Amino acid sequence: MPARATRTMRVLLLLLSQLADVITTKAALAAGATEGNPLMTWAQAYLGEMWWTPKLVTLVTLVSPRAMLAGAMLTGAFACLNLINVAILR
Repeated sequence: MPARATRTMRVLLLLLSQLADVITTKAALAAGATEGNPLMTWAQAYLGEMWWTPKLVTLVTLVSPRAMLAGAMLTGAFACLNLINVAILR
């Protein structure tokens, strides 16, 4: 796979993992769970419904070429967090 296609795939996976994290977090919070990430707890307290905007800023930062390795590792970490959120909802 060409490098450009690989990078595009990584960016899409990171975007989708962030989107899934926001959706599953909202569902888990609505079901009575509490946020385990202190930074997101702060964002929820001070940003209200826009609590997910720090995730968007992080995503934009991580799609730079130098940050792609970190982005790939974070994609895996967010996939794990999404699984935890889904497990809480069961």
